[in-house]
Amino acid sequence: MRVSMLGKRVRDWQIEGLVGEGGMGQVWRARHTMLNRNFAIKVIADELMSDAKFEALFIREAGTQAELQHPHIIPATDFFVEDGLHCLVMPFIEGQSLEERMEKNKDPKTGKRLPLPHREAVGIALQVLQA
Repeated sequence: MRVSMLGKRVRDWQIEGLVGEGGMGQVWRARHTMLNRNFAIKVIADELMSDAKFEALFIREAGTQAELQHPHIIPATDFFVEDGLHCLVMPFIEGQSLEERMEKNKDPKTGKRLPLPHREAVGIALQVLQA
């Protein structure tokens, strides 16, 4: 799925850029025009939403994510369908992903990824376990 939403306005959100893309869809950075605040909008791939069982599962999981309240879990703040696109809205968190962090930790000679420093890896694991 490759939907270009760049520059579009969806409800009260102005789409400003693609954050990432994966097997389930795309995540876009969007500015809420009334609140003047950034959000992340995850747009689920059309091919997944064509399966009624997946759609029901995704909607249920969006509701569960909205109920979770923990500093290490990004909550869902809205869910809607617009022009056939299923959109999950979350606060936008500045920073790098774990993938990006690991990609920066390479052996300068070989270019191969190295394990993260022990203290950093344990700290990340603890945050995940707490969530």
